Amino acid sequence: KKRDFWMPFAPVVLRRRAAAYFTNPKALPSPFMMNTFDSTDQRQDYMAAVHNADLTARPQLVEDGQNPAYEAILERFGERTGRHVLLNTSFNLHGYPIVCSAADAMGVLLDSGLQRLVLGPLLVTKRATAP
Repeated sequence: KKRDFWMPFAPVVLRRRAAAYFTNPKALPSPFMMNTFDSTDQRQDYMAAVHNADLTARPQLVEDGQNPAYEAILERFGERTGRHVLLNTSFNLHGYPIVCSAADAMGVLLDSGLQRLVLGPLLVTKRATAP
């Protein structure tokens, strides 16, 4: 993403499980990674990639029924690992708008360190280039 080293990614978690990971005293919804919450003490150890140096994070909290496929991924990951939180980020390079089309997505693939892109039913793989 060509981000500055100090810019953490964001976590995503089902809202009904969020209290295990973040303190949200006002019970705010957070569907777009715009609200900042403190990480809970017992969960900081394995969320280092998604919280700031001050142990705050801007999680995406997924509401029940909002996105069943995404909910299923979060639940399955949690069942397998005991951790119901994943790293989440917007699909764009630093300083550029969020991807809105297949052409935008291909541009990010070509201009980043990504090697593969799932685009609908297609798996696009970047060709290796000579050094």
